[in-house]
Amino acid sequence: MPKALPIKAALLALPLAIVGGAAHAEQMIEPVFGLIYDPQTVVFEQAPDGVLERCPGLARTDRDRQVRIFGRTEVDGTRYMVLGEEVVVRRDDKPIPVPKGAVVALTTGQCTVRGPVRAFFQFPEGVPAGVVSRLADEVVERYQSAYGGAAAFTAALKAQHAEPNAQDGLLRAALERHGS
Repeated sequence: MPKALPIKAALLALPLAIVGGAAHAEQMIEPVFGLIYDPQTVVFEQAPDGVLERCPGLARTDRDRQVRIFGRTEVDGTRYMVLGEEVVVRRDDKPIPVPKGAVVALTTGQCTVRGPVRAFFQFPEGVPAGVVSRLADEVVERYQSAYGGAAAFTAALKAQHAEPNAQDGLLRAALERHGS
């Protein structure tokens, strides 16, 4: 279980800015490691239009929220994607961004939600180990690219005390394989 830190709470309570007529949090939280990041400088690919509508249970009610891809791989005609978005809740009249994410498996005409991101990498039931390992590797590669390299990504993990713990063995192994 990730450690709760006062700095994370302070960053989460940052006010929202209005960008292009829509609310945009100055900081966001990604769903795999729980890192707080600036989406203007750490950029993840946006999910293609319609992907959420294909997946029962993932359709969003707020069209202004941007869904991002935090990992993706394709094996034997099935495309596995780690998707994430931000939901803003209010506590004591302050906006607090909350990460939401899921792993989905897409085939022609079907979408299966494999589970919440963190739970999927801890207990990947029904998905071959090689597929999960490949997806974990792709996640790490994507994060390293978004953060500007392995060293910068590793520094962000350490600075926010977000290194995977023993329960996150698949993610830890992927980090080690890729020098983070």
